[in-house]
Amino acid sequence: MSFCLHVLFILLLQQTTTGNNGASSTTIVSQADTTVYTVVESPPEFPGGISSLRHYIERNSKLPIAAKKGKNTITIGLKLLVERDGQISAVEVMEVDGVEGRKQEKYEQEARRIVSGMPRWKPGSQDGRRLRTYFWVPILFKRIF
Repeated sequence: MSFCLHVLFILLLQQTTTGNNGASSTTIVSQADTTVYTVVESPPEFPGGISSLRHYIERNSKLPIAAKKGKNTITIGLKLLVERDGQISAVEVMEVDGVEGRKQEKYEQEARRIVSGMPRWKPGSQDGRRLRTYFWVPILFKRIF
C-alpha cells in the first residue's frame, strides 16, 4: 500500500511536455517551489510585447499618460510577480518620482488599478521550465495636480 501511494505521489508531481520533434520529456515540478527569479533566459512578456503593454496602460488609465520622462511627469515604478501560469500575484511600488504626500497616493492607486486588470502574461522561463519571475513596469503619468 505504501509503495502504491509513493508511486501515485511521484506521478502527480510529473509534468510531461512534448518538444518540436514530437519526443516527450518528463520534468518533475514541485508545487511547493516558491523561488522567485529576477533574471531568466526568457523574461515574462505581456501578450503582444512591450508596445502592447504601453497601449494597454494608455487605454486603461484614468489619468493622462506621458510618452516620455520630463519635468512634468510622475513616475510610478512597479515590481510585478508573474506566476508560472502568467497571472500577476503581487504588485509592489518600488519607485515614486515627481510627487509626494496625498497626491502620491492617488498616482500609486491608479498604477495598481491598471495592473490589477491585466490579462495573463507569458511567464518567464529557464531551460523550457516556467518560473515565478519579477518584472519591472514603470508608468509615466502627466502631472495634473
